[in-house]
Amino acid sequence: VKAVVLDPSNGFNTDRTLTKSDVQKLLCVNRLLDSKNPSLDTIKMQVYFDMNYTSREEFLEEHHRVIESRLSSVSREITDSRACAREELESLYRKIVSYVLLRSGLGSPTDIKIVREATGKKRTPFPFHV
Repeated sequence: VKAVVLDPSNGFNTDRTLTKSDVQKLLCVNRLLDSKNPSLDTIKMQVYFDMNYTSREEFLEEHHRVIESRLSSVSREITDSRACAREELESLYRKIVSYVLLRSGLGSPTDIKIVREATGKKRTPFPFHV
């Protein structure tokens, strides 16, 4: 509708509110039934987009929910850990690094270059390296 009103060839005055005759022009059935008119395809695409488009905010909220649900078990393993032996501490350290990488979106914990970079820049109180 906005595209039709803003198109100067349709004769709508955008400086005032629509009159009754303006509304009648907009509701023209002939325009909608003209299958060769490319503006009809444009309208269809606009309606489809409006019906199926997710706003950036909604998308990010859903993305954060998915990440939280996937990482909740890893987070629980880390916080519930009672590691004492060196092997247990190394395993815990790897889980922490993996969690940080996944949570931050900086890279995959399966990519050794990413893991090395993360562990090199973020020293921990643990006295060993991965």
